[in-house]
Amino acid sequence: MLILPSYADYSMVRGKLIEKRTYASSGHLVLREGYGYDISLGCMRKAYFNTLLDYTGMERKWYISRQSSHSILRYDSTDSSSFLSNYSVYIYNDKGQISAEYVASDNSDMKFWSRYRYCHETMPDCPQWLKSAVSDIAKTTDTGDGTYLLSLTQIRYDAASGNPAPSTVTTCSSSSSELLQDGADIFAVHEGYSQRADLFSYDDKYRLVMAESPGGAYVRYYWDNAHRHILKKESNSPGNTWEYEWKDLSGPTKITYPTTGFNMFGYDKNNRLSEQLDLNGNLMYRYLYHLENE
Repeated sequence: MLILPSYADYSMVRGKLIEKRTYASSGHLVLREGYGYDISLGCMRKAYFNTLLDYTGMERKWYISRQSSHSILRYDSTDSSSFLSNYSVYIYNDKGQISAEYVASDNSDMKFWSRYRYCHETMPDCPQWLKSAVSDIAKTTDTGDGTYLLSLTQIRYDAASGNPAPSTVTTCSSSSSELLQDGADIFAVHEGYSQRADLFSYDDKYRLVMAESPGGAYVRYYWDNAHRHILKKESNSPGNTWEYEWKDLSGPTKITYPTTGFNMFGYDKNNRLSEQLDLNGNLMYRYLYHLENE
């Protein structure tokens, strides 16, 4: 008797997690997470089997799977039949990126969505290092009479700079949410929406040096010569500053605040945080460590 290989190869989709449950010490279910997958044909490939006299090839379908959703449901720790106030569902695109986040509540008929687009979807000739960056975020709510647009955020980058951090973030919103018609582009800026544009500037090491908001508000950042540590942060005026001192490979040793004073941080011989002092120089926390060879 000869045993032939199966026509369809599902080896790549077996063993995927479908559901995970978390229980309280009382035995009640408190969290349930569900996972959904899209199964698609990856390719056709030839498999060979022995026919006693010779080897014979047969085309097989090879399937691949991508995570398509992740749902999170929370329960009352004393009653597994009672939901808590809200639950979330995350939906993924074919590249494994979150394309939508869905939040609903048992206490309300309103359902909220955050939908995402990425630079590889919106930028022609998008460079490789920018393809996974988010370019647009649309927030909507679903009610009994339709879907309303709450806000739209557009994130733009300087593709020629090599910097994956945004250069402009524009938020479009309105005092009254707009009912979207069927087939409407939720990522389109609609008439009557006010726009707020925040601008970001960087140095040649891609360190943020200035964040500017409408009306003249700003936050300026000053870095050390090695571009490793921030030395000072200035908000809206030269006198409103936060100053930082650092110990290399460890962390901050002193943070000075605009009006209240400063915190101090100490480290042990292994560069681990060992103590923290409050604004008056009093010991707030002491950290002790134990390693097997100490």
